[in-house]
Amino acid sequence: MKWWTLALQLLKDVVGTGLAAWLLIRQGLSTTPNVGLELTALSLMAPAAISNVATLLLSGPSGRAPGHGESSPPAEGSSSSPSPSPPAGAHDAAP
Repeated sequence: MKWWTLALQLLKDVVGTGLAAWLLIRQGLSTTPNVGLELTALSLMAPAAISNVATLLLSGPSGRAPGHGESSPPAEGSSSSPSPSPPAGAHDAAP
């Protein structure tokens, strides 16, 4: 990744989101909040939020990004998993 794309990502994720959070907190604590500043803060948070939501949606049900980790889940009957124990009291019951 080139340095300028890293700098742009840093601006979007850290500086923009931090400034937006600061603006929202200031406007929330203000006795007369400015709607224009609140909308500006929300628009500063939008790019980072959109990229995070896209990452979550594209990662699939396992929570991992595609292409990372194992290619297939482990088999159900693998020998490494312990066998299930009988329920408690199963030995006590007599016919």
